[in-house]
Amino acid sequence: MPAKKKEKTEKIEVIHRNETPRVVQKRRIIMPVRLDALKFGIAGGILGALFVILMTVAAMYGVFEKSAELIADMYGIFGYNLSVLGILLGAIFGFIDCFIFFGLLAALYNWLT
Repeated sequence: MPAKKKEKTEKIEVIHRNETPRVVQKRRIIMPVRLDALKFGIAGGILGALFVILMTVAAMYGVFEKSAELIADMYGIFGYNLSVLGILLGAIFGFIDCFIFFGLLAALYNWLT
């Protein structure tokens, strides 16, 4: 027969009017954390947009060129390239992609908990 888990308790004093103090036990209830899918998606979208901006700017200066080629393979059909307009378009598409991905990730996490 499996052993029962001991619950952690703390003693607290309860004082009501016209009563003497008495000691009762308070139980701690552990609830799973739920994520707000919209806020999590927005945060992920912002990080995705910043990532694409930084990779594009770095590729314009000759660093991370292979990463920029990968981004160009994904967003090139929408007009992305290594330019100022490409930075703006890449940020928009990076935000949209990561918003959807992280929002679905948070929704899946909430469904599983």
